[in-house]
Amino acid sequence: MRGVRRKVLIWLSFFTAIAVFVVAESFFYPLLLTIENLLAMLVEHPNSVSREIVNTLDSYAFAGGLAISGLLGLVIYLILVTRARASLAHHMLTAQEWLEELYDEAPVPYFLMEPRGALLSPNKAALRLFGCTADVLALLTLKDVVVASDRERLDYLLDRFRHSIVINGELLRIESKNKTERFILLSVFPGGKAGQSSGKALVNMVDISEQKRLENELRAQFNETQKFFHAAESSADGVVITDVAGNTTYVNRAWTNLTGFSKEDAVGENIRRLWGASTDAAVLAKVDEALDAKTTFTSEELIHQRKDGREYNAEIEIVPIADQESGDVQFYVYTERDISQRKAIDRAKSEFVSLAAHQLRTPMLSMQWYAEMMLSGDAGALSAKQREYVERMHNGSRNLVELVHLFLDVSKIEMGSLAVKLSPTVPNPIIESVLEELQPNISKKNLHIETKIGPLKEITTDPRLLRVVMQNVVSNAVKYTPAEGTIMIALEEDKDNLIFSVRDTGCGIPTEQQHLIFSKMFRAHNAAKIATHGFGLGLYMTKSIVESLGGSIWFTSVLDQGTTFNVMLPRTPLAKSQV
Repeated sequence: MRGVRRKVLIWLSFFTAIAVFVVAESFFYPLLLTIENLLAMLVEHPNSVSREIVNTLDSYAFAGGLAISGLLGLVIYLILVTRARASLAHHMLTAQEWLEELYDEAPVPYFLMEPRGALLSPNKAALRLFGCTADVLALLTLKDVVVASDRERLDYLLDRFRHSIVINGELLRIESKNKTERFILLSVFPGGKAGQSSGKALVNMVDISEQKRLENELRAQFNETQKFFHAAESSADGVVITDVAGNTTYVNRAWTNLTGFSKEDAVGENIRRLWGASTDAAVLAKVDEALDAKTTFTSEELIHQRKDGREYNAEIEIVPIADQESGDVQFYVYTERDISQRKAIDRAKSEFVSLAAHQLRTPMLSMQWYAEMMLSGDAGALSAKQREYVERMHNGSRNLVELVHLFLDVSKIEMGSLAVKLSPTVPNPIIESVLEELQPNISKKNLHIETKIGPLKEITTDPRLLRVVMQNVVSNAVKYTPAEGTIMIALEEDKDNLIFSVRDTGCGIPTEQQHLIFSKMFRAHNAAKIATHGFGLGLYMTKSIVESLGGSIWFTSVLDQGTTFNVMLPRTPLAKSQV
């Protein structure tokens, strides 16, 4: 670049000199003619001397013009060269300042390394990386900042560097001032001209600690995902993962064995289509209700179809997995198992219980009837001791008859043969008859009954089953509320539902046992201590009846403070209830 600029200046000066020479000649030539005319006038006849003078003057004029043009060209050349050098120096100074600023403000750490290894001229990023000043860093060498376990690796790299091999992007660990260990990519570029090392080097460190942290987190997440994958593949239950729209994204081996569908058949298909069309619409409505509420759904009531069309009873659990920050559902985890055999055993057991209960009911009723006759004196007067024995026999037979009726009702529910006879019903007389029936127990414990029962319109339901529900809930409140306690009964309605609630000040239900309260043959441990007589079937049967009427039942309870049961029944049940 400098050679081109020099040639341009020389040629520019040459052409300037030529221009000056031409101007000088055009000025001196008329002058010479004037002198020649003057001499011709002085001498009447020009001789050789006058010609020699004229020629001499002409030569001097030419030489003078040439010298003047040369001097002017030289002056112009010197002026141009001086200005060019000044401009070049200014540009070089500006470029140097820009490079220094670029070096100092670069986001990547840079510094110079002397032959002895001292770290000099660190930029701002380098000072931030090490957390110290440039004076402190100048006292350190590259080995001082690299962790001890990586120094052997550094010695190998520096040995390569001494043999003019550039170190480029080598992974090492360094320690900053506060003893924080960081991962860096080290690059060392030799100073000096090509093939001639000056012993100095430009050192560059790229901090990749954050990338390493993210990499470790991703690796840990991948390992957790692999654990889940292996656990899912090893599970005896079918495991399915769907997106929020219900489209399948993963199925395990147990599910494919259960249903006959391959993974290729299932992935991308909506899970509802894979279930088949045998499941009752009311059960599917409960699934939708649970998913809309972002709650776990569990059911044993689904009937699924295999790929070949065969049906089986399925127990499923659908768990929504939500984002921890936004709370939005990201996907669903769905587990399924075939409970056809268990259902068949349950049906056989229910049929046996029903048969046994029918066979037991007749002798139990006869026993109870004969005991009542003896107590009424139909068989003659009884002594005090005889009456005591007969009363015990009568109470025992009555309890057995009650148990037989419960078994019959439960077996009907489990076999699906519970008859639901819908008819227009006014709820007020039913709750009044229940309270009247329980009045002896209420008076015995001196309980305070508060009611909130307004005039209600007719609803379409089974009055017999409605009475069983009300009697079970209210009798539980009476049974588990201590003397002088309070029971609040409310019977209200809205546009679509009848709402029945009972709140007591009884013993409450332990939190850890509340999820079992509607289970068959279950009684909370504190309830068993208060009332030893009980079978653990009342709430199980109540929930089954409420659901058969198209309603729902739930409760809230605080230990030693009381429990509130709520029952909601539709004014017009779904078609399923009209069995």
